[in-house]
Amino acid sequence: MLKLVPAKEVPFDSVIEYCESFGNCRDYECEVLEYADISESAYKGALRDMKKNKGYLFYLIDDECPEYLIGLGNIANITANYHSPIFDTGCLSGGIRPDERNKGYASEILPLLLKECKSLGLKEVCISCYKDNKASIKIIENNHGVLERNFFRDGCEALKYWIPTIKEKDKIKCKTLNYVGRKKSN
Repeated sequence: MLKLVPAKEVPFDSVIEYCESFGNCRDYECEVLEYADISESAYKGALRDMKKNKGYLFYLIDDECPEYLIGLGNIANITANYHSPIFDTGCLSGGIRPDERNKGYASEILPLLLKECKSLGLKEVCISCYKDNKASIKIIENNHGVLERNFFRDGCEALKYWIPTIKEKDKIKCKTLNYVGRKKSN
């Protein structure tokens, strides 16, 4: 069974092996990969900094082989106002190791991240991807992503989406919370 495991619970050797699986490939946007060539203490320090900034890092694993990291998901600073035009990247990001791509794992990781976001009290989350990334667009839209706008990042056209973490029928039952820097009234 696939599940997300908090980064602090993953052995550092598994993190290094995961990072090395990307080789010289640079088509990912996962912060943890920046720490591939540093010490375990520096990596743990980076995780502490992420937690201090209200961010969360998870690895996707299969219960049958928990030391093998399939992918990772990041929930960035949940207190930021992602409705502001200065935030295009969104609060969710993730990646699947190159040798495990095209096996459906990316379709599995997003709903798991949305469940984590819901447990953090978020009613909706922002996510973005490049316009030419058809697989990501399909996954986002299959998870009820609503396109907010197009924008340019690194000279390429990208898309900014919002995804609700709760179902329409559950909205009536939920209290409205202050989240992502916005105040909502009941």
